[in-house]
Amino acid sequence: MDKILLMLQLQAQLNDATNGEEWTKGTTKNGKTINWKRCIYMECAEMVDSFSWKHWKSINQEPDWDNLQIEVVDVWHFIISLAIENYSLQMKGGIEDLALNISQLDSFSTIDRENRLYASQDEVIAKVENIIRLSLSTDVLELEKLVSEFFDLVIMSGLDLQTLYRLYVGKNILNQFRQDNGYKDGTYIKIWDGEEDNVVMKRIWENDASIKPDALFRELSKLYLALNKSSYLSTISEIQNVSFGYTKEKLLFENFNITLKKGEVKAIVGASGAGKSTVFELILENIKPFSGTLKSSRCSQVFQDPYSSFHPSYTLLNQIEDVASLDELSSALESINLDYALLEKLPHELSGGQLQRASIVRAMLMKPELLLLDEPTSALDNVIQLEVMSTLMKNLDKMGILLITHDMELASWCADEIITI
Repeated sequence: MDKILLMLQLQAQLNDATNGEEWTKGTTKNGKTINWKRCIYMECAEMVDSFSWKHWKSINQEPDWDNLQIEVVDVWHFIISLAIENYSLQMKGGIEDLALNISQLDSFSTIDRENRLYASQDEVIAKVENIIRLSLSTDVLELEKLVSEFFDLVIMSGLDLQTLYRLYVGKNILNQFRQDNGYKDGTYIKIWDGEEDNVVMKRIWENDASIKPDALFRELSKLYLALNKSSYLSTISEIQNVSFGYTKEKLLFENFNITLKKGEVKAIVGASGAGKSTVFELILENIKPFSGTLKSSRCSQVFQDPYSSFHPSYTLLNQIEDVASLDELSSALESINLDYALLEKLPHELSGGQLQRASIVRAMLMKPELLLLDEPTSALDNVIQLEVMSTLMKNLDKMGILLITHDMELASWCADEIITI
């Protein structure tokens, strides 16, 4: 039951984010009608194309079982969305009640054990057509029968509860990733170096069956950003043979080198007092090196302590509005999930996480070519941290990022190179 409940909860969260929190009433936040039955039968029709069913074309083509399994998961998204909607409209109970009832179906026991066997092509197609017939029916929804037929299809497709869950979570994360990267406005790239993103996601899971959802999201982000990097690389910061110390007898670093190009993220790590923040001070020309050269494009910085980023006597809006238009500001706030009303407050009236996101917004609105981040997400929880870094990395076509962090997991995810000092 646990895996069924988790999948239902994830689907509800995704639908809330994509369609608005009243999607169970049959319409999106934009007033567009939702028809989950149509989604099911249209996706099932695509599923049939995993086989060489056409008598006039590609008659010797082998079944594409990998594609079939992805399509099965897509149908499951729509079936459980329909089920949640049905329970809400018919006042049958909440998600927990639905999960319990699904787990008590006789057919549930068939998927709750390991399976790697496939049925014949004709058997799978016949089962898919049964699901299409149920979703096309104008009679009262036979939800339990629809779910039971689907569980039969799961087994016939070489899946079981564990593999269905794993692929479902992967596809759910991929759907969230798509939404965050322009899927609705048509700018998202679905083919990655000749492969559909579904295939890439499935391979990540197969290579690391224990990967966590947030780590999967990070890996997808890293691969997606790598698609276009080569087209806009140009040097925006160069540190050559720089030596510095607060006394000449005791240098913090000697003959230090960094070259950063537009589209790159480089992370600087090291123990406290090793000189990480000093590198930023040198780039900003607040101090001068003993030797070596530094060249950098227009830059802005996000500090570790967000309260030091704003004057305490003025509202945030007073300190941000002069760097961007209202439209630019509204768009930036939405991208980082920060309410405009918070900008009317004084710095001390906000939490550290809210203030840090505001400082990131201000830094981005200055349109830097080089963004300096000094522990920028240390005041944020893990979920917000991931969202913020993902948002920043979407702008790598316009800039490069130099990051100071103690978080090796974050550095490993986002950085093209990790520099230890």
